[in-house]
Amino acid sequence: MRRRIIENATLVGVFDTGSTVTISLTDLSDDSNVALDSNVCSEIGSRGLFRWNTSNITTAPTGFVEYLWEMTDGVLLSRGVITLGGYPDSQATALANIPGKIKVIDGGEIPIY
Repeated sequence: MRRRIIENATLVGVFDTGSTVTISLTDLSDDSNVALDSNVCSEIGSRGLFRWNTSNITTAPTGFVEYLWEMTDGVLLSRGVITLGGYPDSQATALANIPGKIKVIDGGEIPIY
């Protein structure tokens, strides 16, 4: 999964209903543990689905980064990789800087801001 840095993506793991689930993140560029404001995952209803949001990363990344995420309840483990930044951010910036105009029927142009 690849996201813009500002998107605050939600990660989801499957565990037994009522479990206490925590998450850890590892920066794959240097295998370092990432500091988190909260590592607690919350259950969605009583469905055994547990979520955690990247807004809980203590120091938000400023460029391309790949994280290994691992959720655990102490017995079961759910893991994956999330990529933040890179081309989604650069494309959004490039698109935001394209001036736009609309042709009006009488031949005039209206700038879009």
